Amino acid sequence: MSKIANAFKGGNGKAFIPFITCGDPSLEVTEQLVYAMEEAGANLIELGIPFSDPTAEGPVIQAANTRALSGGVTTDKIFAMVERIRKHTQIPMVFMTYANVVFSYGTERFIKKASEIGMDGIILPDVPYEEKEEFDVVCKKYNMDMISLIAPTSHERISMIAKEASGFVYCVSSLGVTGTRSEITTDIGAMVELVKKAKDIPCAVGFGISTPEQAKKILRTLFQNLRKAYQKRGEPLHYIIVTEYERAAIHHHLIINEIGDTIKILKRLWPYGGTHFTPIYEAGEVKELAAYLIKETQKSFRKKDNPNKLAYSCSRNLKKPVIKTKVIKANTWRKEPVPPAGYMIRRGDIVTGINALGYPYRYYTMVRITAGKGEGWIKPRKYAPESRGVPPD
Repeated sequence: MSKIANAFKGGNGKAFIPFITCGDPSLEVTEQLVYAMEEAGANLIELGIPFSDPTAEGPVIQAANTRALSGGVTTDKIFAMVERIRKHTQIPMVFMTYANVVFSYGTERFIKKASEIGMDGIILPDVPYEEKEEFDVVCKKYNMDMISLIAPTSHERISMIAKEASGFVYCVSSLGVTGTRSEITTDIGAMVELVKKAKDIPCAVGFGISTPEQAKKILRTLFQNLRKAYQKRGEPLHYIIVTEYERAAIHHHLIINEIGDTIKILKRLWPYGGTHFTPIYEAGEVKELAAYLIKETQKSFRKKDNPNKLAYSCSRNLKKPVIKTKVIKANTWRKEPVPPAGYMIRRGDIVTGINALGYPYRYYTMVRITAGKGEGWIKPRKYAPESRGVPPD
């Protein structure tokens, strides 16, 4: 497996892929920015080799290309910078440039040199699928991934492109050049699903996703498709989802009811970088799970100007558990409380002490459990806290 594919596995199937134009404002700054991006959470980095006619770029990156070329940046100088970078980090990196840059340097000479200095792949946005072979053959010779691009207009060609793809597939979310957009009209989910049917390969979505609102739109599509899948099986959909905006990549934590093939459904409907699954209550760490999920919400609420204060949502059909507390007098004091059949005691939730009257007490929470449909799955039915106390000796 290539380093690029491993970059997605290292992030539980997700990967944050930033882009930077080499030499803007200088190669020295570019080098330092690579280290900073890795420290900030990048899994893979695109290094843009400036070109005088970058047809896939919007005005921002076009201007960056112009500044870099005006500053005297050349392909050889960029190669030398990468050699310096590889002395300090092995983060996967790919070149993004244009066919003319490779041709003018010499295709084999360029790709061989890129491989020797430690680059992992190349993206050539102006090379269509029908003309990629002359580059792809050389890339394979030197163990470089040539990244395939799939556009909204690819249609029936998507499966054909995906079958021969390596590294990851670059799914272009909007027609046109790079840059921010107010909305995304492409059905990215359907596009990526076609890729996944053709080949099990990571997919990266680019060319236009720039705001949390656009990421939320993709999330809404997921839940629409989830409801349809659950309804088809005659099952209700219950979920709680928390979205994190603080890290380099927006990502989501989802609690969802298991209906037997939930994992298979989610893998099919969420192909934007992968998923990681853990059965709830497998180890009884309910409080730890809750604390983990709300940490981002707490951080968001502390910021007065944060536009994403509501960092969680849930399905409307959830029922708030009824908590019942009762004190039971006992003449014996077990070292470890034993829950009755059908209940479990939350690990790390046993509290002992001496009350104001001098009586010892123990407090813990019991959760009623029942086997679910998934293997090893346990889900809660209701909470039943108890406390036990005995007079001192």
